[in-house]
Amino acid sequence: MNELFGSDKELRKQIRKLQYAVLTLLEKETGAVTKIYYRRKWVVIEISAFGAALGNMAYLGIGMSFGIAIGVGIGTKKYKEAAA
Repeated sequence: MNELFGSDKELRKQIRKLQYAVLTLLEKETGAVTKIYYRRKWVVIEISAFGAALGNMAYLGIGMSFGIAIGVGIGTKKYKEAAA
């Protein structure tokens, strides 16, 4: 952190990278994650899977809605498993 230098925009970018590195290390070492980590992660994965799998832009809305529903479900299940 003491080695950060540059303009404000570059400093913000370096700080975000450092924060990401710290959070990733915490997740790997201790399993500690933020409150909505799993839900956000699985929603993004499912939206991209369903949106890309349908292949046609006309079906993107349908894929997104299924992706959100399944992602929220899987994320909630992961929280329950982590809390147990």
